[in-house]
Amino acid sequence: MNLAEAKKKVASMAKAMLGAPTSLTDSVAKGYLSVYKEFEDGTREMVVDHDPNVITYDSRRHHLAFLHDTTVAQDILTSFKVGSGGAIGSDTGGNTNIKIIAPDPSRNDLYTPINLVNKEIQIVPSDPAAKEVYLQILFTLSQDEANGLFINECGLFKDGGDMFNHKTFASIPKSESFSLIFDWKIRYI
Repeated sequence: MNLAEAKKKVASMAKAMLGAPTSLTDSVAKGYLSVYKEFEDGTREMVVDHDPNVITYDSRRHHLAFLHDTTVAQDILTSFKVGSGGAIGSDTGGNTNIKIIAPDPSRNDLYTPINLVNKEIQIVPSDPAAKEVYLQILFTLSQDEANGLFINECGLFKDGGDMFNHKTFASIPKSESFSLIFDWKIRYI
C-alpha cells in the first residue's frame, strides 16, 4: 500500500468512527445490576432495574491473561462495597436535578466508598444445562448499615483487593426501615 492509499484508508476509518459510541461497551462480558429495598414485612421495591455496569480495564486484562498465561494467579470475587460518590443531587423533597457520574473503567475503587466491615457475597453460577451463561452475585446492606447516607454506587472486589466492576445510579437515601438487596448478574453473550 502506498502513502496515498494509506491516507485514504485512515480517512475512511476516521469517517466511519464519526458517530460511533463514545461510552465503554463490552460485547462479550456484561454485568447487570438490580437493587431492591426489602422492608421488615418482606415486601420488596425495585429501585435499580437490570442496569448495565462497567467492568474495569484491569479485570478484563487479568481475565484474558488467565486464559493463556499459566503464571497468572487466580483472583476470585470475594466482597462488595457501596459508596456515596456516584451521583450529585437526590430525588428527595421533589429535587429532580440528579446527575449520575459515569463509572471510570480505569479506577480501582469507588468514588466515595462507605466503610463497612465483613461484606461477603453469595455467588450462584448458572445451571450448566442452561443456554444462558452467567454468574449471579447477591449481597445485602442490612437495615442497620449506612443509615442516613445516600447510596449511589457499588462495586464487586476480588480477593487481591482490586475492583472488578463499578455501577453508579441515582441516590437511594438509606434508612433503618429497609435493607438493600443487590442482585448482580455477569453474563457472557
